[in-house]
Amino acid sequence: MLATLRHGLDAPLTAGADALPAEVAEGAAAGLVRDLSPGELRRALRAVTELLPVELGQCRSCARRSPRSAAAALGRQLTGLRGPR
Repeated sequence: MLATLRHGLDAPLTAGADALPAEVAEGAAAGLVRDLSPGELRRALRAVTELLPVELGQCRSCARRSPRSAAAALGRQLTGLRGPR
């Protein structure tokens, strides 16, 4: 989760979500999938898709990059992989 990285929490994916400020955690909670129906999956995907630009905008290193470059950097950061820069 980008927010955990942004807040300096070294937690994989959502493991550090409970340590986030309440307003950040509440925004991320909208992306939780409550059931596997197609409508619910679309709703959760829409919620996280709307949150991504907000989180990228808050990320200082991402703000200086193109959206594609920022997404690639994010992917490497989340997976711990290093690729060409």
